[in-house]
Amino acid sequence: LYLFGTFHNNGKMTPFLIAVDSSLNIKWYKAFNHNLPNLNITQMLKVNDSLVLVSGGHALKSAECSSRNCNFFGLFNVKTQSFVWSKSFSQTCSYGTFMDIVQTSPTTFILLAHRDDCAVDNSGIVKIDINGDVNYQKLVYVGSYYYNVCSSTELVGDKLFISCTSRIIILDTLGNPISSKFINFGSQFWPNKIIRDINGLLVAGFYMAGSDCCPRPHHIMIYKIDFNGNFMWAKRYEFNLGNSRAFNITKDVDGNFLVAGYIETSTTSYPLVLKIDGNGNVIYARYWNMPPTGLSNMAKGIIPISQGKFYLLTYLSTGGVDQTQGFA
Repeated sequence: LYLFGTFHNNGKMTPFLIAVDSSLNIKWYKAFNHNLPNLNITQMLKVNDSLVLVSGGHALKSAECSSRNCNFFGLFNVKTQSFVWSKSFSQTCSYGTFMDIVQTSPTTFILLAHRDDCAVDNSGIVKIDINGDVNYQKLVYVGSYYYNVCSSTELVGDKLFISCTSRIIILDTLGNPISSKFINFGSQFWPNKIIRDINGLLVAGFYMAGSDCCPRPHHIMIYKIDFNGNFMWAKRYEFNLGNSRAFNITKDVDGNFLVAGYIETSTTSYPLVLKIDGNGNVIYARYWNMPPTGLSNMAKGIIPISQGKFYLLTYLSTGGVDQTQGFA
């Protein structure tokens, strides 16, 4: 099992890779020096038993990216513990952080950027081959609202579904638009992960009852669309303990879904797992009161192993350093 992430040290974000066995004993770990102001790993995709493709960047707000590299993608060999290659778009008005990766063939991939640095009404997609060479790059219009960011994508056949703050965008694998459906949650829903179900797609994130500057209270929210992007249903999950957010959702071995996130009190946050069926009905919800008190402890990644068992990757923090809300 390989864990790719980012640690904060002396005011700089640095990526790392940890290899663990099935009992979570560390086999080896490695950090990587870089010349960017910060570098956050947001996603990884297994290509084969030796290679993983990783993506990320170092900023969310376009003003932080002006004339600087805001994105990163690279092919890593886990056997040699080194990058085969790593690249970024260095020109002015580059893409923002790459938030997600999908594989379109054994040797081609599409990267999703949360926002173009200058054309702030757009997200961006970049198709690359196994050598990191660009097949095409295109802007994707997401709306004029400043907080309209796109965070996750899922490939279903020859359709690419992109979840953004207030809409679902569908493209073909050449990057041509098929449809763009407005999802009427305004700026109050922040999507973090989209995943395919048998009859549609689920989008997991959180709903903010407050304004943009003061989003609390906020609660886990999941909605579902069909394969044409039409809205099916939405459900909010509120807990007596306090606010909650969902960062990840994956299909369990029994066909239901596991949602990873956190629930918080006034003093700390606890990792939370919510299990739901394909209609959003709760099968169970569980959080873990894990030390240390006073720190944020958020569940970012979840991997099912067998019935009733899963790996849960959590993130400890004393503040909001994880600005992209990424996971590995």
